[in-house]
Amino acid sequence: MKEKILLQLIMISFISCCTEIIAGENYLSAGTDSTNDRSNPKIRTYVTTRTGTPPEIDGKLDDECWSPENWHDFIYQKEPIDGGIPTEKTTFKVVYDDDYIYTAIRAYDSEPEKISKILSARDKFIGDLVGISIDSYLDRRTAFEFDLTAAGAKMDLIITNGNELNFNWNPIWDGIVGFEDSAWTVEMRVPFSQLRFLEKDEHTWGFMVWRWIYRKGEEDDWGYNPISKSTWVDQYGDIKGLTGIKSPSRIELLPYTLGKYHSFKKEEGNPFKTGHDKNIDFGLDGKIGIPGGFNLDLTINPDFGQVEADPSQISLSSYELEYEEKRPFFIEGNDILSFPYLYYPRRIGHVPSYSPTLAQNQFVEKPDKTTILSAAKITGKTNDGLSIGVLESVTNKEIADVQTSTGRHSVTVEPLTNYFVGRIQKELNRGNIIYGAALTAVNRKIDDDHLNFLPDAAYTGGLDFTFKWDDKNYSLYAAALFSYVKGDKEAIKQIQLSPAHYFQRPDADYLEVDENKTSLAGYGAKIELRKSGGYWRFSESIKLFSTNFEVNDIGYLPQVDRIYQSSDIGYLVQTPVGIVRNYSVFLNQGSIWNFGGDNYEFKTGLYANITFVNRWFVNFDLSRYFNSLSPSLIWGGPLFKMDGYWNYKMNFGSDHTRQLSFSFEYENRFYDDDVSKYYHLSPSFTYRITDALSFSGNVYYDFTRNNLQYIETQQSGGKEIYFLGKIDQDVYGITARVSFYITPDLSIQYYGSPFSAARKYSSIKKVTDPLANNYNERFHTYNQNEIQYNNIAGAYLIDNDADGGADFTIHNPDMSFREFRSNFVLKWEYNPGSTIYLVWSQNRSAVSGHESLSPGQIVNRIFDIYPDNIFIIKLNHWFSL
Repeated sequence: MKEKILLQLIMISFISCCTEIIAGENYLSAGTDSTNDRSNPKIRTYVTTRTGTPPEIDGKLDDECWSPENWHDFIYQKEPIDGGIPTEKTTFKVVYDDDYIYTAIRAYDSEPEKISKILSARDKFIGDLVGISIDSYLDRRTAFEFDLTAAGAKMDLIITNGNELNFNWNPIWDGIVGFEDSAWTVEMRVPFSQLRFLEKDEHTWGFMVWRWIYRKGEEDDWGYNPISKSTWVDQYGDIKGLTGIKSPSRIELLPYTLGKYHSFKKEEGNPFKTGHDKNIDFGLDGKIGIPGGFNLDLTINPDFGQVEADPSQISLSSYELEYEEKRPFFIEGNDILSFPYLYYPRRIGHVPSYSPTLAQNQFVEKPDKTTILSAAKITGKTNDGLSIGVLESVTNKEIADVQTSTGRHSVTVEPLTNYFVGRIQKELNRGNIIYGAALTAVNRKIDDDHLNFLPDAAYTGGLDFTFKWDDKNYSLYAAALFSYVKGDKEAIKQIQLSPAHYFQRPDADYLEVDENKTSLAGYGAKIELRKSGGYWRFSESIKLFSTNFEVNDIGYLPQVDRIYQSSDIGYLVQTPVGIVRNYSVFLNQGSIWNFGGDNYEFKTGLYANITFVNRWFVNFDLSRYFNSLSPSLIWGGPLFKMDGYWNYKMNFGSDHTRQLSFSFEYENRFYDDDVSKYYHLSPSFTYRITDALSFSGNVYYDFTRNNLQYIETQQSGGKEIYFLGKIDQDVYGITARVSFYITPDLSIQYYGSPFSAARKYSSIKKVTDPLANNYNERFHTYNQNEIQYNNIAGAYLIDNDADGGADFTIHNPDMSFREFRSNFVLKWEYNPGSTIYLVWSQNRSAVSGHESLSPGQIVNRIFDIYPDNIFIIKLNHWFSL
């Protein structure tokens, strides 16, 4: 019965897909006229004029300045027919005065009832949309974009390096949408204060106006901007006629006040767990415009709370997980400050490094983050292509309170710390040559001996160079990096022993733990050759990080002592061919070695992507990982020979513009050892109940069976014994989101995510000959006469020498982790840049021994956990001086 239902669903999906493909082909045939015979398709110029009567921003386009002259039409299509004729007419006009640049756009539609007016959050690419993009630096690499959807929602972003999008930039500007009988209209007012430019008598800027027709998947442009190009800012037209405008010196302030109430489970005898606490906080963010195109950002006692928590993750390795940065102060300007590996902003304000050791009936109250006392940042770019970014931040000395039977005392858990990041880049030849440098510094004031495991100071830096040619289709990138860290002997020893380095590996004759060292200096490098335009694409790269390279005080690099090599070659078609809208096929190969010449990885793969004319899609990825050596399977132990495996991934989905859309991910690994397994299943869907109300959900299940999972290391007769086991791990997760937009500025959103992970160990074994060619000779699996489980002790007792006595004890590593995270957020932007938030966040989590539960039982157990609830009211108000 289940098989019949599944078959029916597959057939319905197939028939639906085929029907929509036919409809899609009919649409594509309407706009295929070529523009190859048009003269100078890349050159378009708009000459704007000054207005003495600025328009009222109401979307009606009936102001005097929108008189019939000087309107320009869109004449190029970019998608799906590159260079085709737009299927709908679009026209626009631009005027300006001393303070603003104004744009009017009229987007005609032959079927106005089908204009997509979906309400959404800011920066959400959904529904019909129009926008302008301004390269005020005229560097042909950087642009400031301002877009409006037909529902009136804003989307704004900065484009860097010609094609990199940063949606985290939120400037202050106005835009209103209107509707006519056969068109929808837009009026925009963008302050010059939100752009970056130098003072001149007359300006010429790069300029583009564009439109997205949601139901057709069609992009139309004022100027020719071919989709086959890897960058597009250099393809913009020009806007001229801007005279007498000045780069304004501006001061923008954003003070906030926040009230917070926290309820949690009361712990008897624990003075820090009374069941609730509350606090009120204040702070200020400031932005000062510096003449010459620079910004000075300041923050005092910033609120860096995240409305949405990090996703739940369970790691089976010794390596640190990386999380996305979500804090506005560190996001803005990050495109200028960023340098590969050296700058990871979440180091600033991290969880305190030290945890006091507690005896029975002792309790601790430890801060959950390091307080950022203040931070300042200067970012910007001159008209001659020099970009500069500087960040300085000071974090507080953090104190934990410890309650013992004799009283309460304080323990320092994080020292006073200063962070510095500097970045400079220079562009030449219209961005075809770019060279730059970066420098970071972390300095700690360590006054307590128990914090000597932290370095006193850490410095990193780098030089990089980019050369592009053949109209930016080809590029060469090279970078050289260095690091230097110093501190107490204990700090340097801990770095050498850390999972990133593992100097203690007994078979690494080129590594040695030096317990007397007080500093480490290392280096890294990268070189990459790439073709990123046209049909054929390829890349070849090599990067390396020396054994002593250490950037993790302010950067992120989980593994060093590595030499990486990778190759990719592929064919990409971005214009329709029959029933296919676009497709790509790529072959790749990669290798990893250490500085001792050992091969850690060798893989080859095939990747293919197909999008049909009805916008259904399917992706395939097939990779082969060959036999290799693992330096991390035995944490800090010798290399271990790993058998190879095949890895297969697939992802397919329906047209996301429909009221109901879905996608499905599947991944499977086939291991040569015939024991280990891994597979991942994840269906997801989005249902737009109305243009204002939507519901989306994602369910995922991961199963891991690893026959060689590290457990622990013990000593015997002066030798280290490494214990492994077979682990079966089940991970279930659900993410649900509900979004209700009353207006583009007033919304209610809910996010809920139950998560469960359960791991069960069996087949306990010890490592015997980790490099043996025969798989079964690399370890010895204890039989029932050699290992017993003691229920009272909750541990495995191992008789290693067959004398009837227990030589080793391994405490049961089985575990179950259950969690539920949710957020309810009401957000009202009552004035541009000024917002009120009402937030309710809940977290339920618990760790226990292994439990085999069904998904329904897991959910029930999760909601049996006592919740942590946080209620927040936050008000900020933007104003400009």
